Amino acid sequence: MSPNPAKLTFYERTPFSQVPQFAGIQAIVENVAEARKIHIIDSSIRSGVQWTIFMQALTTRSECPLELLKITAVGITSKHLIEETVSDMLDLKEDLFELDVNETVAVFFHYSLHSMISQQNRLECIMEVVRRINPCILVATEAEANHNSPAFVSRFVEALFFYAAYFDCLETSMKENESHRMILESEYFGEAIMNILAAEGEERKVRNVKIDVWRAFFARYGMVEAELSMSSLYQANMVVQKFDCKSFCTLDMNAKSLIIGWKVLAGPSKRGLRRKDPKKEKLRVKKDIFNSEAGEVVAVYSPILQPTCFESLIRMLRDLNPCVMVLVKVEGKKRIFRYMEIDAWRILFTRFGMMGEKNFSMSSFCREGLLGEKKKFACVLMGASAPLIQTENA
Repeated sequence: MSPNPAKLTFYERTPFSQVPQFAGIQAIVENVAEARKIHIIDSSIRSGVQWTIFMQALTTRSECPLELLKITAVGITSKHLIEETVSDMLDLKEDLFELDVNETVAVFFHYSLHSMISQQNRLECIMEVVRRINPCILVATEAEANHNSPAFVSRFVEALFFYAAYFDCLETSMKENESHRMILESEYFGEAIMNILAAEGEERKVRNVKIDVWRAFFARYGMVEAELSMSSLYQANMVVQKFDCKSFCTLDMNAKSLIIGWKVLAGPSKRGLRRKDPKKEKLRVKKDIFNSEAGEVVAVYSPILQPTCFESLIRMLRDLNPCVMVLVKVEGKKRIFRYMEIDAWRILFTRFGMMGEKNFSMSSFCREGLLGEKKKFACVLMGASAPLIQTENA
């Protein structure tokens, strides 16, 4: 299968595919070190280029020469590109893999199982087949997020921060007008976000779940979490270091599993340049950039306003003298995103003459001099107006 150009660019520029791929293949290499006949079952083989690394590792073996290497592709997400063997995953059987009793089997699931969560019976069928095959190792890579909640608000908040990290990664790794980036943002990420928020039932394919859910799921089939070796962790770190965005990529351990993360820095950035520490920048916002006219009633809507930029923003809002301000906030104390507790927000807005809290989760701060005889309206969406915020060195 020929690789999709946009996906290939994403693979080459960002660490989220290559890091788990190299670490996982290294784990397989170690577990089949003494096998003469090896059978790899890959559910997301795509072009298969990743297995050239595996083959190169096998050629270096001297004590146990390889007699047979077999790679079987199972089409979970791209079945239309693979020669059809079974029309439905419910018909999948272990004898279709043409297993040999002397083969050592390894299973590789790379960002593919989550698409089957909406079809629980098919997912369970696949895992039953894997259990009967009894591989020496199963390597699974999935996004560590909760997009499977029945509550829309929970999915919305989770998708907001999850894809904010992805978009931030694209901004760091690709140019603004790059065609592949536009395709990734609009077609792939855009469609995924739409699927998470708007689809229900089996139509909602993007159902990422937390790592503890996967642990419990695999345990149902008698699988025990294995610890990654120092060689696998070294491979992961080595791959990270080759990316230009390496300073934003994090590697952490959750029990025995490897977590690849992304550090989102608050504050605007200049495209194509290394991010600056937001503590060393100051925001400059002037009210005249909003072209507010005399006689207009101004309403301000601010989703996820962060205290790293509130001094300049709130002063500008005070100068605009809005009739109402709607604040959507996340309560808590986070070092990276710098959220504040709700009482701190109350004190902050009171300092600027805003009062009249309306609601616990969405606060409305009203000032004197409401609509009266005024008839024209202007709406300022702070969260959607990032290009209007300029930066200068402190």
